[in-house]
Amino acid sequence: MKKYSIAVLIAALIALTAGSASADLMAVGAAEVSNSWTQQFNVNDTWMFFSAETSWADNFDAMTINMTQGELEDPALTDASPAFSTIDYTNADYDVVAYGWNMQDVDFTLHFEGFMNDPVAFDLKVYDFSGGPFGGGGYYASGWATASWNGTDWTIVDNSMWLDQCGDPIGLQVPVPGAVLLGMLGLSVAGARLRKNR
Repeated sequence: MKKYSIAVLIAALIALTAGSASADLMAVGAAEVSNSWTQQFNVNDTWMFFSAETSWADNFDAMTINMTQGELEDPALTDASPAFSTIDYTNADYDVVAYGWNMQDVDFTLHFEGFMNDPVAFDLKVYDFSGGPFGGGGYYASGWATASWNGTDWTIVDNSMWLDQCGDPIGLQVPVPGAVLLGMLGLSVAGARLRKNR
């Protein structure tokens, strides 16, 4: 009788969850399993701060990222190509400050905390460096972008620069309730068998 009731319970759960629980998993690159997800981006400056000592047109010398919703994982920015000379995570005003000289057409990966269907948003600015005629120069914002993820799609608004997503995000989805229920059932059956065989 006991075996019969377990078989009926398993059949009922499979019938209930078969239509509602589905998942596809495809490996893209070298993703790590953690409570985070990643997205690759490409950034390009399209405007130059006017100065005789500034970088060339369509290049930038620094980039900042400030999260407006959600959090970044540590390390937040990886796989920059071409590579930044310095990446600072300790700045009081920005989550990420990346420095380079005459950077152009940069691919980089951001690591976000939480699940892929959690919304995130960030502001990104690029800067040109100007030495100034008497050495009193500095970094001047030359473009900005706002990117927001609603759990399924990116919305990117940019000005005087280009910011594009590259490919699909990589990470964990929140498990569907049917899959969790099926997993609990499997663990229960395995536990019952182990107890029976003692």
